[in-house]
Amino acid sequence: MLLVTNLYRIKFGHFLEVEKDSFNNQLLESFMQAEGIEDIVASFDSEYHISLNKEVIGQLFVSYFQKMFFIDENLFMSCAKTDSYVKIRINY
Repeated sequence: MLLVTNLYRIKFGHFLEVEKDSFNNQLLESFMQAEGIEDIVASFDSEYHISLNKEVIGQLFVSYFQKMFFIDENLFMSCAKTDSYVKIRINY
């Protein structure tokens, strides 16, 4: 549902302001280099008439590209030790 909401918002030119320090650019770069991404981008553009550039992908998946989103405890612990943004926002 969140993805659909974000897609609708982007379709009408409404973009979220995202704090630069909170955004995981490394993860976005990995996503942009994923195998088969070119086909997905072309298909998406054809279907929705929205170009899937870095900004749009970042907006679509904004919740998942935040530095405070972790897919598992190991990633959380690693980031808590190495990422200054995460380190100052947690209490453990």
